[in-house]
Amino acid sequence: MKKRFFYLLFFCYSSLLIGQKNNIKEILIKQLKAGNDQTYDCYKDYGEKDLDALVFIEDTILRNNGYKTLSLNNFNDKIKNIFGRIIDNNSQTKYLKVDQYFKCNKKLEFHPLSEYAQYLYIDKEHKFITIFYALPQILDYTKVYPEVLEYEKEKIIIKEYIEGTGWEKAEATQWKDHYDYLLRERRFHQQLLISRNKYLFNDDESQFDWLITNEGEFMERLVTDFGYTEDKKLLNWVMEKNYERPWEIVENSIFVKNCNGNLEIREGILNYIWENTNNEERKYAMQLLYLSDRDDWKDFSDSEYTKILAYMANTFDPLTEKYEQVGLQSSAKWSILGGLHFSLPEKEWNKLIKEFKKNNYYNLPHLQEAIKIAETY
Repeated sequence: MKKRFFYLLFFCYSSLLIGQKNNIKEILIKQLKAGNDQTYDCYKDYGEKDLDALVFIEDTILRNNGYKTLSLNNFNDKIKNIFGRIIDNNSQTKYLKVDQYFKCNKKLEFHPLSEYAQYLYIDKEHKFITIFYALPQILDYTKVYPEVLEYEKEKIIIKEYIEGTGWEKAEATQWKDHYDYLLRERRFHQQLLISRNKYLFNDDESQFDWLITNEGEFMERLVTDFGYTEDKKLLNWVMEKNYERPWEIVENSIFVKNCNGNLEIREGILNYIWENTNNEERKYAMQLLYLSDRDDWKDFSDSEYTKILAYMANTFDPLTEKYEQVGLQSSAKWSILGGLHFSLPEKEWNKLIKEFKKNNYYNLPHLQEAIKIAETY
């Protein structure tokens, strides 16, 4: 009975693989017939089935290269911490789309990678992330499916289009026209797939150097745009990389509007500033002082600005006591709240402190100390 069950299971699994391979072949033929010329919109008919075929191939690549699939809960937690996205396990959709440049663009649509579609896709079933590639960009189809080469024998003539005053026809390039380039591109895409997923989901630090060398912008955006600060090695690299442009981090990456339009505070970056400021390394800290005026945060409500001020002072003001160079400007030494205590009418100062108390000092450990420092000014 057990042997019979095993053979039945093996038959079902083999049938599934054969069926999936045939599906991949059908998708591949469609993509080969369309060509690879984005100038003439050769990717316009790609959709979810194209992505399905891709992730089936990529799942095999990942498993063959030591990727360990996380449990459902662990994967969901990682996605929330890294990208700020919540996976609904009851949803029937297989994917979440992450727009690398406009994180609040969450509408699920299926577009291969292009200048205008810089998307990542979270595969909820196989539990990894991917770029939406065309199959020839990840798979050496000439070896796996040599029989499909016949579909590239004919030239691809694009339908008539208007050029100037008349109608013209154009020939689209095909995947075979870029054979040598594709060899290099596939190797890079496969390594990117492996390194991203093993680093982010398997905590494989051996992938870090390759990623910051070859995918530095993406790695930086994880911190600056998505607010991922739990990985201290990554956070340190981003902060050191941007040390000569501290205003960009303070102004754009610490106090931000979330996708609901509310204030979000990246406390991990403030903790970095607290832990790494000294008399020599103080640019980030000083930028908190320089950007503490109400006019610097016009997009936020008064209550949100008060909270921003509290977090800034909690981080910066005690450092002025610890380091003689922190807060020093034009031979005068200032703290954030100290400047306000000096310049605000007493009534306004008391109103500010009352708001702090009302919010239980936002549970910040150094805010009351900052207030005491301010009242010496």
